[in-house]
Amino acid sequence: MLTAPPARSWLRLRNRVDPEWVLAVVLTVVVAGLHVVFLEHAGGFWRDEVNTLNLAERASVSEMANDSFPVLLPCLVRAWSGVGLGGSDMRLRLLGVFIGLGLLAALWVAAWVGRGAPPVLSLVLVGLNGTVLVYGDSLRAFGLGSLLVALTAAALCWFLRCPGRKQTVWLGMAALLSVQALYTNVVLLGALWLGGGVICWQRRSGPAAARLLAAGLPAALSLLPYWSKVLPMLQATPESGVGTLRTVFRPGLAFASLSTAAGSPFPQFIYAWALASLAVVGLGVAAARSRGDAANASPEVHERRLLAAVTLLASGAGFIAFLWFARLRTEPWYFLPLLVLAAVCFELSRQQFRGWARAVWLGVIAAAAVLAVPAAQRAVQWRFTNADLVAERLRHEAAPEDFVIVTPWNRGISFERYFHNLTRWNTVPPLADHRTHRYDLVQRQTQTPDALRPLFESITNTLASGRRVWVVGQLELPARGLALPAELPPPPLKSTGWSTGPYNRNWREQVAQFLSNHSRRFEPVAIEDGQAINENERLELFVTEGWAE
Repeated sequence: MLTAPPARSWLRLRNRVDPEWVLAVVLTVVVAGLHVVFLEHAGGFWRDEVNTLNLAERASVSEMANDSFPVLLPCLVRAWSGVGLGGSDMRLRLLGVFIGLGLLAALWVAAWVGRGAPPVLSLVLVGLNGTVLVYGDSLRAFGLGSLLVALTAAALCWFLRCPGRKQTVWLGMAALLSVQALYTNVVLLGALWLGGGVICWQRRSGPAAARLLAAGLPAALSLLPYWSKVLPMLQATPESGVGTLRTVFRPGLAFASLSTAAGSPFPQFIYAWALASLAVVGLGVAAARSRGDAANASPEVHERRLLAAVTLLASGAGFIAFLWFARLRTEPWYFLPLLVLAAVCFELSRQQFRGWARAVWLGVIAAAAVLAVPAAQRAVQWRFTNADLVAERLRHEAAPEDFVIVTPWNRGISFERYFHNLTRWNTVPPLADHRTHRYDLVQRQTQTPDALRPLFESITNTLASGRRVWVVGQLELPARGLALPAELPPPPLKSTGWSTGPYNRNWREQVAQFLSNHSRRFEPVAIEDGQAINENERLELFVTEGWAE
């Protein structure tokens, strides 16, 4: 059975220096320093984070749930601001960094509770992973969900070691918080419960299995209030706006996103993840066959490896099934909780090397860390957005009588947070609400003839009165005097269905051509930032003036 972490590990540290512990402590300090570097460079909040911040200001918990996540992170942001820590971007960024440091601590807890050893492999694969550092510290729920998955795995190991009432309560609390952070955590917790159930079955322990089910029941019941929100989204027709987000599951795109997430800070790290996963499965199969034979492995090692293998296989298969069912476009940061749980499984199943094999193992880990640290440092030296810089430039140069256009529409979410001038502005296409991702309003505009007429009227009036029109976002300057691109018919289109992508491109081209045809000066404005900007929200600035018939 799973045993308690050996006390002799601490005694051994007192008697002599253990190189594995020294390496783990050094790596922990380095990774913590990378989180500080992220805090110094992250800058303003990009649109997804602003979406979270705006939801946290809603009047009720029910309104906070109008997102692709449950309510735990918005409630946490609300509490953080409520105690006076949300008065600036830097203070709010601190919350994200604390979550990232909490994930680092959770890796230690899971490795110590699971096998009584430091998480040297996890610190390299997860701690030095640029995707985990950047998006785990951002104010979206992926970092918080990953932290809670690791803690739930640790709580499960504690429960399996001693399935008492206290352990059941702690496991239930961890599971409850975990599913309230991310919907995908339901799949990962299901994999953990399956692994725990296999251990209970092998022990022929009915009471432990019953307590395991009881620990998961509050988490399952806590998701019922979301059903009225999630079900309409799953049943939504494309013309509703929400339904356009659900496309077709593309395995190639999902694998590319997973490769990007796992292949950080170097693409070669993908092979380390693959080899470690194969080792976990292989050791799990061997453990299942040996059934704790002393000639192969002790009973506690047998159970750890079996738990790790079942959890890893079930979580991978369940995550793919979830993506197929949800039919949403995948991004690399979606896979952070899966990678964290996989790393915990690596630690549970990891072979305890001795002698020269241990020296080689620690040497490989140290060499990988030395190579990865500079790349990880470069990965966190990026701004999330320059919307705050663009807004600051316009604050000094845009007059109240000017007009600002933001394209595409979703960049208006972050722009609204930072632009507080009296200058009028709107997005392409014009929307009535810029606080959150209003796909329903955009879909409505795809079905509205001449949707850009209000923008064209504002441009005409502004330029004709001698004032300037500013454009924020991505734009290509077209040749003057060409006809405006033809307006697209209402969806669905033959090749792209209900997707709003072709409409966004068409609207942007129409606005650019209209400005080129009806202004005497149309040119880019340099934004000096001196720092790399994340491509997800790197905004450009243009200015036009002088009306031309």
